[in-house]
Amino acid sequence: TVNDGSTGLVLGTDYTVAYTNNTNVGTATATVTGIGNYTGTQAATFSITQASSSVTVTGTTSLTFTGSPQGPATANVTGSTGAVTYSYAGTGATTYGPSAALPTAAGTYAATATLAADANFTGATSAPLAFTIAAKTVSTLTIAPIADETFTGSAITPTLSVTDGATPLVLNTDYIVAYTDNTNVGTATVTITGIGNYAGDTTVTFEIISANQITATGLTSSSSTSVAVEAVELTPSRLTNIALEIGIADETVANNRETRFPTEIRQNEGDVQVLSMNQERLPPRTLLASLPGY
Repeated sequence: TVNDGSTGLVLGTDYTVAYTNNTNVGTATATVTGIGNYTGTQAATFSITQASSSVTVTGTTSLTFTGSPQGPATANVTGSTGAVTYSYAGTGATTYGPSAALPTAAGTYAATATLAADANFTGATSAPLAFTIAAKTVSTLTIAPIADETFTGSAITPTLSVTDGATPLVLNTDYIVAYTDNTNVGTATVTITGIGNYAGDTTVTFEIISANQITATGLTSSSSTSVAVEAVELTPSRLTNIALEIGIADETVANNRETRFPTEIRQNEGDVQVLSMNQERLPPRTLLASLPGY
């Protein structure tokens, strides 16, 4: 505003104005030059201060545990051209940070962005953006097959090999196990339940086999101590501390302790061929007798 006493002058009629240093933050100058009924110049200064900025965190807010750091790491910015940095903190029951590092573990978090000021704009800090890293379901994990276990009379709890991709998981850190039907001969079940970064449950089974199991079919009794063998299966192939007599009538052809018993049975034209480990053929329709406890 330019006045002559109480009379206001008119730009372009009574004067012109030229500005210098009037773009960026700092002190600008306005130079007034008289025209028409006025001559000469007069300068006035004014200050330019920083304008405000804003920043908002963006990104995916619903994630699933992968074993790698993850979380929102982008932002919408207005104003300043300064650097944007991020801070992550756990919320609720999740303990984490605040940290500039993205979180890895399953939990609930908040991400905050900070925009640095530049010469002409102030800095800014965003409102926290909530996000979740959900636990990974155990049904996606790899559980190695469990080998058959031999009956002991006590509960059998084989160690499991559980992996997430190439990463071995840790019992009581990543999962817990519960066993059922794991004492007697038959099919036992293991329930794997995820904890920590894993959730849900899945089951696997394994077999408990008799320490001295003999299964025979198509048998006819020939005496109180021996039977005619039409087919026989020995499981496992190594029986320990058992006196085994294989013979015809009372003729003993084998009587050993800790013997690796025949593992292959062939039927040929009605005769059963029982082969020993060295492939020695025993007589057709061999009698199986004198198995203590059977």
